[in-house]
Amino acid sequence: MSEKKRLAFVSVILLAVTRHGSGTAGLPIKNAVWTPLCTLNHKLAGYFQDRITSAGTVLTTAQNLIADRLKIQIYLEAKAKTEAVKFLPLLAHLQTIRVMSHADQTNALDKVIKATAHSHYLHGRIADFMETAADARAGSTQGCLEKTADTNVVEGSGKLPNCGIKGPVSDSENSGASKLTTANMFTDLTQNKGSATATATVSKCAYTKKDTNSLVQNQAIAGDLTFAAGYFTTSQSSDDTTNAARPTVTSATAATGPEAFQNMAKSVFVAQTAWEQPAAKYTRPTLSAIAKCGKARAAAKKHIKNSKEEYKAAEEGSAMEEIIKQTYGNKEEPDQQSTWKIIEDLDIPRVIYTADTSGLTKLREINDVDALLTILSHYAIEMKSKQELTIETLNKQLNSAKEVRFDDDCSKLERKEKCNEEKTCSWNDTAKSDEKHCKFNSTKAKANGAPATQTQTSGTETTTDKCKDKKKDECKDGCSWEGETCKDSSFLLNKKFALMASAFVILVEF
Repeated sequence: MSEKKRLAFVSVILLAVTRHGSGTAGLPIKNAVWTPLCTLNHKLAGYFQDRITSAGTVLTTAQNLIADRLKIQIYLEAKAKTEAVKFLPLLAHLQTIRVMSHADQTNALDKVIKATAHSHYLHGRIADFMETAADARAGSTQGCLEKTADTNVVEGSGKLPNCGIKGPVSDSENSGASKLTTANMFTDLTQNKGSATATATVSKCAYTKKDTNSLVQNQAIAGDLTFAAGYFTTSQSSDDTTNAARPTVTSATAATGPEAFQNMAKSVFVAQTAWEQPAAKYTRPTLSAIAKCGKARAAAKKHIKNSKEEYKAAEEGSAMEEIIKQTYGNKEEPDQQSTWKIIEDLDIPRVIYTADTSGLTKLREINDVDALLTILSHYAIEMKSKQELTIETLNKQLNSAKEVRFDDDCSKLERKEKCNEEKTCSWNDTAKSDEKHCKFNSTKAKANGAPATQTQTSGTETTTDKCKDKKKDECKDGCSWEGETCKDSSFLLNKKFALMASAFVILVEF
């Protein structure tokens, strides 16, 4: 071979060596580039648990408020009005507290589910790359992830820092103050797009090879290869593997970076405030909160003071506040007030809401809303039955009183013609010697539409006019002496009816 040909051949060899040796093909990813991505992936691994915890807190809050309202209503139904009425101001205050509605909860869950799906998709893509890249090594200086700059590589996935490769895991580094947010998710990633690989001191990474002995053995790759959901790209036309520029997110619709990073960031942006509404929080109110509530004060006047007059906030607010405080024991904290410890001390038969046939459970131990609804329904039905029984009893008493009153009026009539002229009386020719011939006839009275509270006479004079000026010895024939005056006997009957009606109102009114 001539010297000229020999030199030409050497030049070709040197060119080839230069192409594959001086470039970055086959070199590991720099520690400063892949470590921040590892940190992001660990935060992604904890995102699911963080969102589940937040959702659980909100849903439990809503359940707790509903349960507390139900407990008061159960006590109102189960106990006598005189015992239960003092808790109506507390119930009135609870009715002013708002937690997330079912629609709001559904909307929030929809946002969180979408964010969780996108974050876990990205998490899986990054985790798969990190685990494979760490395990693709042949020694301390041959691998795909640089450990110490220009010195060695990570020797297997077991040597990785917290990198999210074990699936959803929550710990102090990815929850609480360290949880994934749009403010911290991309902070540590390399700011600009550029070479991601280290120097030639460590090498032999097939991920970053584009030509001979690349992922396609002994051949050049046909197009760019992307790894870690597009964060890394091995170019088909150059000797380098690059990282993407740091992704960004500024709104629910504005983000930059590889598609999977954008989708995750935008969905997390939407979901991160899903549970942060003030209405999502509830704790049992302090005494001050109850006493300062306008609706609670109005309820105190109506039910504790037993006033029928309208509550006037400007004039009566302070007085009602004091009444509430005195009624509830002047203790600020809920567990010290004369409220919950009384309400929740109520014994509930287990047969009402369980399959058990015996035994009692304190109301404080029952917090399941479904069980509480069942208990409330039981006592509401029981109260309704008592009301219907009372109405039936009062009607019987009323009818009996009417008959006694009219029978008394009829028995005073001594002449047959006069008796039969009355709308409520009939003459009985077969009456025994010790019986009155003129008696009350309910059928005749009903047919004539005679009012129960008016004495029927054949004249136009009302019983009241007839009775009001009579003396005691003249107070008869539809009149009755009461106190120092002669009064219409129908007035006395009406008074009895009023007392019976009052008893009924006491039974049913809350």
